[in-house]
Amino acid sequence: MESSTLVACLAATSLLENAPQDVLESCASQGQQLSLLPGDTLIRAGEHKHSLFIVLQGHVQVTLTGSLAHHDALAELGEGSVLGEIQVVTGQASTADVIATTPCLVLELNRELLRAVSDRFSAFDARLTLLASARLRSVTFRRAVDALLGGADAARVDDLVRSAVEVELDRDEYLFRQGDAPDAWYVLT
Repeated sequence: MESSTLVACLAATSLLENAPQDVLESCASQGQQLSLLPGDTLIRAGEHKHSLFIVLQGHVQVTLTGSLAHHDALAELGEGSVLGEIQVVTGQASTADVIATTPCLVLELNRELLRAVSDRFSAFDARLTLLASARLRSVTFRRAVDALLGGADAARVDDLVRSAVEVELDRDEYLFRQGDAPDAWYVLT
């Protein structure tokens, strides 16, 4: 992908929106473009990748280890999606596989480049942390639903996950009180 198109793609992501032009240009020129074919694995569970990946074209599926079954998919991600944020923030190994489902073009931003971006774009670390936190909560919720509804139809599980609403509570705030009428099923994420 040519540099000006790549810069525009990066500027459209939630992670790099409103980043300084020099930051976007550095990512475009120093990031490594990876081409994937359907079935190629970008990230394998157990790996310690210290890079972020941005899907520029195509789609990937995040799956439980070793599975391409639809019901095991934790997420279907397309253009503009960021991958690897949990590993970058936590330093832990990946707990899922990321596999191309269509021909893909992905930009890899390595650890050194991420440090430079962080130094020159003050909002970067906070955005990255928020992205990783949201993804972790999503994965935790899907796994809880899968465990509690084990053997349920995959479409039913997907519908439940999609219809869920996240509720945030501040310290000392109540979700519900003894005697309240039941209104929902809650999963602590």
